Amino acid sequence: MDGYRLQVFASVTREQAEAAAERARQRFPQDSVYIVFITPLHRVRVGDFRTVQEAEAKLIEAQNKGYRDVLYVRSPVRVIKRPGDRVSQ
Repeated sequence: MDGYRLQVFASVTREQAEAAAERARQRFPQDSVYIVFITPLHRVRVGDFRTVQEAEAKLIEAQNKGYRDVLYVRSPVRVIKRPGDRVSQ
């Protein structure tokens, strides 16, 4: 499903991205953290958000946790069915 993730870091080196991903895992223990390579950068992205509103709320949280250059990006996301979700046909 298409959705959004927060991009919290980008680097030309995988090692820096892995260190940033570990910090993100500590700061966002409930969210998935991904390293995505899109030439020439390794990007660290957080979360699997269905809507812009969910991504914006997490973006504010990330800014409050010290991420100044954070942005949300469209991305394929993993979605787990939550209680009360409607089944689309």
